[in-house]
Amino acid sequence: MRIAVVGNCQSRGLIDCLEALAPGHLFEAIQLEHVQDSEDPALQAVMALASEVDAMFVHLPKYALSGSGEQEVLRNLLAQVRSVIAIPSVIFGGFHPDINVLRCNGRYLETVASYYHSAIVAGAYLCGLPASRVPALFNRFIYAGLGYADDFVHHGRSLLESFAQLGFDGRYIFAAKRTFMHCPNHPAVSILFELAKQMLERVNIKPLPGARMPEDWLGKYSFLLPSYPGLPGSAPGEFDPADPAASLQIVHGERVIRWDEFIDSSYVCYAAHRLETTDWHAPAIERAARFLREHVRP
Repeated sequence: MRIAVVGNCQSRGLIDCLEALAPGHLFEAIQLEHVQDSEDPALQAVMALASEVDAMFVHLPKYALSGSGEQEVLRNLLAQVRSVIAIPSVIFGGFHPDINVLRCNGRYLETVASYYHSAIVAGAYLCGLPASRVPALFNRFIYAGLGYADDFVHHGRSLLESFAQLGFDGRYIFAAKRTFMHCPNHPAVSILFELAKQMLERVNIKPLPGARMPEDWLGKYSFLLPSYPGLPGSAPGEFDPADPAASLQIVHGERVIRWDEFIDSSYVCYAAHRLETTDWHAPAIERAARFLREHVRP
C-alpha cells in the first residue's frame, strides 16, 4: 500500500515508525506549518497526493495549522478527499504546565527557546519584577498557586479524550509511568511508535513482529524542556531548595540554554514588544501575572 501522513511536526516521527513497522509498504509525509489559501503549494501537494495514495492519515486542522483561517481552508480541502483517517496529535502540557506560546499583534513572539515562553517569567515581567528575582519564583508555593500539579490530571484527561474521539486508545501513554514528552507538543518516539501500530490496524496492515523503534527524531531536533522540581515528571531530590531554578535548563541539540539566559531573553523580547501596553493573548500568563501581583512583593 501507499500511505500518506499529513499534519504537524509529529508527521516525520510517525513516518519513521510506520516504515519500521511495515517495511513492505510506501509511506510519504507532508508537514504543514503555514498556508495562506486554497492555492497554497503545500495544500496543492496534499490534494495531488490524496489522488495517488491508498489511504491518508491527517492531523486535525486545529493541531496542524495555527491560524483559524488556515484551518478552515484545510478542513474544506479534506472534505473533498476520500480515504482520510483523522489521527490524534499527542499534545500534553502536564509535564510543562508553565510553558506557553504568546501571540502579540497577530504574531507569535520568540525567545531564545523559539516560541516557548514561561508564564511565571512573563507574569513577573508584567508585574515589574527585575529579572534577577525571577529564579526564586520557581518554587512549590508558586506552582501550587497556579494549579500546576492539578494541570497534570486535566491535560491527561484531555489527551485520552482526544484519542478516544478519533477511535484510538491512548491509555498506553500513561501505562509506563514515565516522562513521555520533550515539550508540550513533541512526544517521545516510543509514544509515536505505539500510535503507529494502531494506525496500521486501521488500514489492515499487520505490524512487523519485533520491529525496532527508530531514532527519536523529535528528541534530537526539538527543544527539550525541563520538568520543574516538585511537579509530576521531575526527579525528586535533584534541586537546591534555596535556589529552585538552579537545576533548570533547556537543551536544543548540542546547545544547553541556562535558565537565567532564558529569563533574560524573555525580558528582552517583552520589552521590545512593549508587552505591558500592547494587545496580546495568553490566559496562563494573565493568570500568573494576577497571582504574582497578589503574593509577591514589588
